Amino acid sequence: MLVYSGKLKWYHYGVDETFAIVLPSSPVRVGDVAHLFSQWTVDSNGVEKANWSSHLTVSKVSKTESGDDTFTLPGSYYSWEITSQQAYGKLSATMSNPAQDKSTMALDRIWQSKGEQSVGTGRIWFGKINWSQFALNELAIFIVPEGFGEGKPVLSLWQWTRDSSGNKKSPSFRDAIQKQEAGTSSGVTFSYHSYYDLACAWDAKSEKLGVHMSEYGNTKDLGQFPLSAVIEGHSHDWNPPEAAPTKAELEVRLPQAQPSLTRILTPLPFPRTLIDTLAHTAAFVDQAGYLAKYAEERYRLLDADLHLRSQELNAANTENGELKDQLKKLTDDLNVEKVKVANLEAALNEARNQGINDKAALTKKINELEDLLRKGSDHDAEDHRALEAARKAFEAERVAKDDLQKRLDAALLALSAAEARLKTALSQISDLEARVIDLEAQLSVEKKRTEQLQAENSGLSKELNIVKAQLRQRDADLAFTQKELKQAKEDILEKDDEIEGIKKERKAAEDIRDHKELAFKNLKKKTDAAIEELEDKLRAAGLQ
Repeated sequence: MLVYSGKLKWYHYGVDETFAIVLPSSPVRVGDVAHLFSQWTVDSNGVEKANWSSHLTVSKVSKTESGDDTFTLPGSYYSWEITSQQAYGKLSATMSNPAQDKSTMALDRIWQSKGEQSVGTGRIWFGKINWSQFALNELAIFIVPEGFGEGKPVLSLWQWTRDSSGNKKSPSFRDAIQKQEAGTSSGVTFSYHSYYDLACAWDAKSEKLGVHMSEYGNTKDLGQFPLSAVIEGHSHDWNPPEAAPTKAELEVRLPQAQPSLTRILTPLPFPRTLIDTLAHTAAFVDQAGYLAKYAEERYRLLDADLHLRSQELNAANTENGELKDQLKKLTDDLNVEKVKVANLEAALNEARNQGINDKAALTKKINELEDLLRKGSDHDAEDHRALEAARKAFEAERVAKDDLQKRLDAALLALSAAEARLKTALSQISDLEARVIDLEAQLSVEKKRTEQLQAENSGLSKELNIVKAQLRQRDADLAFTQKELKQAKEDILEKDDEIEGIKKERKAAEDIRDHKELAFKNLKKKTDAAIEELEDKLRAAGLQ
């Protein structure tokens, strides 16, 4: 704990009033609570000497160019920006309001914990003191920084209205040691002496501190001081201080009932130090992250390939359906053509038979007519007309036969072409069916491989989540350890500075001692010389 004292300066409301700041530790960290105490010369309601206190949480800490800390204390109306100086030996506090009015005040450190911090609970009481003509309704602060106990420190700070030297608004700080007195089961009673004798009684139920003060026969009860702050001590606290928590809404899920990873119980090459262990853990987690990313990328590629194969299969199925439809159409057309060819062949055969019969009849008739002509040339005109008609009929039958033959040849050609197309379509269908079977086999293999990879990826994802959680915890531990190491280094530097200061003081003291020894030797020489001279004079005078 560190206690600082200075003067409050805030327009006519706070004119040179005693101002105290109590910090729980140094260096200040985000989440620490700073305690500020003072009184208004006159407040906004016109009340004189009204006590005020603020217990504000540190929201931000930054470093200045000189290496000092600057931290902010946001309040409901007044806010503070405080900068440490000389390794927290002094503070520069800037007070501001919403109108951006500002005032900067300097405070000196008047007390700090010595050695290891106590784990006891510190308490601060804040009230008013009235003492003779020196303190009239002035602020008073009592602190037990390390809790109650024999030999533990007790601090008091109040303001004199006018001290014995006539100075107005003079602060009076006392640093003493508790002496435990017999008390009750409901509280603690102790006393201390620091020019004044003070007897204090703390009531555990009300948390108030009763103070009785005496000096050379003057005695007075200063009254009951209400508790203003409780400071929990921290000694070698592993966890860093946390900022004030905020409420949030989020979805939660139950963890896995069984561990996802098998615990390794065989000997492992563990490093010796915490930092090395965290560094190796980070390296293993990084390797696990690489494997998880590789598996995820492999799964993504296989999934994309699976989708591509599915699209190809769908296209092949569509093409197969279209070819089957085309085959059915060609088959139907072929059947129609076959019927047409059969009809044409029947008609052709009938025409051939009819032609043969007609030809035979005409030939017979022509032969008969020619026989008649040969037998006599005196046939009449009617016979000539009959012969001519027979010739024309024969010619017509011949033309019809030729036309029927052409139609038959065309039908046979169309039938041959249809049969060729049918063979081609059947061949294409056979190839496509073979390709579909091959694609379905590949798809089945890829599906099994994908299911296997999905199972592996699910396991890797679980492992990755566990490792990430462990990594976050290790990172937090590492960050805290690094912070603790940094704090330890700063403490060492501070101790080195103190040791250096002590060495300088010792050197100065040794120089003064050597100077005094030299002066003593010179004086002794002079004294011895003077004594010897006096003895010589006495001997010369015959007195010795």
